Amino acid sequence: MKRYYILIVLCLAFTVTSAKSLSYKVVSDTLVEFKLDSLKLISYQEILEKQFEKYDHVKYRYAGRSEKGFDCSGFVGTVFQNLFEIKLPRSSSEMVNIGKEIPKEQLQIGDLVIFKPPGYSHVGIYLGNGVFMHSSTKLGVTKSSIDSTYWKKYYKTSRRVLTSNL
Repeated sequence: MKRYYILIVLCLAFTVTSAKSLSYKVVSDTLVEFKLDSLKLISYQEILEKQFEKYDHVKYRYAGRSEKGFDCSGFVGTVFQNLFEIKLPRSSSEMVNIGKEIPKEQLQIGDLVIFKPPGYSHVGIYLGNGVFMHSSTKLGVTKSSIDSTYWKKYYKTSRRVLTSNL
């Protein structure tokens, strides 16, 4: 449903011509009434930041997929399901094979970043400016720098699952 709402908003933004006027447009056989001054486009960064605020510091929990606690893949999967209605594989090691592989230098907001520290795999969501959000075993849901000494050392790959930018 959220994906369709975003699509409708984008369609409306491109078809509206007069500011602050009441308009009617047909989008996919649905009559939509709106005022341009109340129409606001949001970006992936904004909606991902809102998800971060919602889950900020929720504790780490092995195999967790709820506000009671998340593991890294549970957190990433929950965010993608909530925001984009995309069901991701359950484990970070399986996420290595989804979407399109992206060089680190071409990261975009919403891309998955995958790390391979000794003994496990780890996944997070890139937020831009060298920062990603993830569920850490020590801090729970948090933000980290992809270029910190630790994460830089264990960076493995990036995957693009989202196919367009808002």
